[in-house]
Amino acid sequence: MNIHYFYIPVITAFATWLSVWMPAKMLFYPNQPKKVMGFKMQGIIPKKLLLLIESASMMAEEIFSLNQIEEKIADPENFEKIMPMAEEHIDHFLRVKLIETMPMISMFIGDKTITQLKVIFMDELRDLFPSAMKSYVIKMQENINMQHLMREKIERLVTEKIEPALKKNLSAYINRIALFAAAFGFIIGLLELLLLH
Repeated sequence: MNIHYFYIPVITAFATWLSVWMPAKMLFYPNQPKKVMGFKMQGIIPKKLLLLIESASMMAEEIFSLNQIEEKIADPENFEKIMPMAEEHIDHFLRVKLIETMPMISMFIGDKTITQLKVIFMDELRDLFPSAMKSYVIKMQENINMQHLMREKIERLVTEKIEPALKKNLSAYINRIALFAAAFGFIIGLLELLLLH
């Protein structure tokens, strides 16, 4: 029997290993589209992740629209939640900061005047806050492309966290399958060798 025949199991093992390993690697590589012999190639997972990122950014824009944020911010109910804190600051301003800055004023205003001023300021805040917040959100809408912003955030998350985790977790399985395929190929090569002999 020719010694070269014993290469058959090794070559078959290598060919089956390669036939499993190559397509598995093509799941991830290349990350960016590349031209290979006139054909545009990109790993299946990076390509699908780009589509997923695009869809997720569109959905995120719908979920986190600035209009909804505007409604929540300008909602009088939400303003009422911060009223005690605002009232505390105004009280501190009228009783402490104003008097520290302008000591002469303390001779003209007493507790009753401070209380009246506080009521006037709070009423003014109630009128001002919703419209100020609404105009702030409108300016934000003009300056921020929510879909683009979401796309950047999701893309960063996918490239920095999700894709490496996928590669790490799947590569162990891919290597096991490729080794199993190589062993299976080696057995088939031995069977071919027996049939030839």
